[in-house]
Amino acid sequence: MALIQISSNLPKDELAQLYKEDNKKYMELWDECNSKSEQLITSAVKLMQFEPAVLTYFGLCDLKPVKDPQVTLRLNCRGTGSAINMEYNPIWLNKIQECSILAYIMFSECLRIALHHITTRKCYPLQIFKKASDYISFDENQRSVLNTHKQEVMQMLQEFPNKAKFRQETAKIKFNEEDHWFLEKVFSMLMDCAEKQGGGGQSGQGQGQGQGQGQGQGQGQQQGQGQGQGNGQGQGKGNQQGKGGSGNPTKDALDEYFDGSQDAAEKATEGWEENTLVDQEIQEITHHIAENASQWGNISGGLLQAILAANTPKFDPKTVLKRFKANTVDKYTEDTRMRPDRRKGFDVPGKKHKFRSRILVAIDCSGSMDDKDVERGCAIVNKFVKHADVSYCFWDGVCGPFTEQKQKKSDFKLIGRGCTNPECVLEAIKERKAKFDGIIYFTDMGFDFPKPEHFFKKIFMISTPGTESYIPDWCLYHLTTEQLFSIEE
Repeated sequence: MALIQISSNLPKDELAQLYKEDNKKYMELWDECNSKSEQLITSAVKLMQFEPAVLTYFGLCDLKPVKDPQVTLRLNCRGTGSAINMEYNPIWLNKIQECSILAYIMFSECLRIALHHITTRKCYPLQIFKKASDYISFDENQRSVLNTHKQEVMQMLQEFPNKAKFRQETAKIKFNEEDHWFLEKVFSMLMDCAEKQGGGGQSGQGQGQGQGQGQGQGQGQQQGQGQGQGNGQGQGKGNQQGKGGSGNPTKDALDEYFDGSQDAAEKATEGWEENTLVDQEIQEITHHIAENASQWGNISGGLLQAILAANTPKFDPKTVLKRFKANTVDKYTEDTRMRPDRRKGFDVPGKKHKFRSRILVAIDCSGSMDDKDVERGCAIVNKFVKHADVSYCFWDGVCGPFTEQKQKKSDFKLIGRGCTNPECVLEAIKERKAKFDGIIYFTDMGFDFPKPEHFFKKIFMISTPGTESYIPDWCLYHLTTEQLFSIEE
């Protein structure tokens, strides 16, 4: 038990020094704390049972104790597949003497998951990015898991981020909570404030850290804390505790968890990175919860709307074109003397794997499409499929000849136009024994297009606005000319 008491008074830096100089003693301390931490975590999870939505997001996490003395509690989705590791240091965890405070921290980390903060591309400097995420995740309206009847919990409330602190920090910037309360905007506002205050650069960070450590060591039981402006971008905070800490282990643990230094932010966000598998899991969970409104529990309306907005897929025309392009690549082999054959060496030519794509752009010339729109659309598509051999044809009731344009030009010129049957293009390909890996139709629709027997996965339809209802259900790729033109804007 003595080891646990010592751990409550040792700050991260001294634990790191112990880890390097006396690893055996550190591991004994870590093992003892690890055995004690399971009970605290279990109690914290029980408090979250009244929040079914957050508990569902928590189900994505695997709890993982780590030995790194610089780690408090963090999320890691780097190389974890569709799971998320919630990593914690048991020594830090045992400093928290009230399970509802740990429950609130884990609750807020789950909100960080729901809002996709950990899978968003990181912005720099990381200390401001982490602070922006903290302001949003630790919403003061979501404190239902905290046991506010206890005086020690009420005393700790001021240690958590809240909107009042954010407004005070960004007092000189106009702030509309309904429109601006999302990660990128909050980061941008904090960044602007740091730049306006700024000029101190790295010297501010160094000054703050030095003052904090000196004061803490000198006063023993008091927390040393010094502030200096600038952390590389204009803002910094030195926060180092002396051997005695603040005399309150829970407060010391929160100070370490919300440490605003660059090193602490890098360690906390080390496992944050873009992960499409995790994003898909979060979206599926959110859509499942949204089907039953009662599962949201006590999550407030503003935060609820933010979670739903973060999990609504954003339509991107470029993504549709990229998927079509990837689906129309054909792999083939060529003989080459530059590579030996696997079995017979240089006696016979080796094989070289190559990729090609042959695309037919079929333009509806029934006269109901604007010539300029077709020319502009062909130019945009031409840029996207510049890797491919592109052929063009004009069709209405019958299909005209296939014309090849070997050099890709952005100023494609329309030369022709004049009953609308899209199947005539497929029939012409079959009759002429032409080989194409994909077909792009430019048309105004207004006709029935039965599902082709073999080629339906390789068809891309570009139609005029307002014709979306005519697009057949089997068509995997579709854009209106308006959506297509938005790529250039």
